[in-house]
Amino acid sequence: MQEQALDNNSVEELMDFKQSQELLSKAIEELPAQRKKIYIMNKEEGLSYDEIAEQLHISKNTVSDQLVKATKFIREYVRNAAGPAVVLSAILLKILK
Repeated sequence: MQEQALDNNSVEELMDFKQSQELLSKAIEELPAQRKKIYIMNKEEGLSYDEIAEQLHISKNTVSDQLVKATKFIREYVRNAAGPAVVLSAILLKILK
């Protein structure tokens, strides 16, 4: 019986994860083009602020500013769409990666 409870919890956690990922993806898609590009380069491709600035021919401060704005937007988007529990999941999964 305990094994079944663990399995049910695992399935529920997987569903929560998938829903959080989908919501996060939607939020990222809503970002302005340049901000979205900078966010993806940093969070998904793992590029540093310096690398992004060099590739896009912008200042490091602009990279930082755009990432701050992207993160704030994503948090608000997720918060408005799903509530605090999903916000925490999204933050743990992606934003503070």
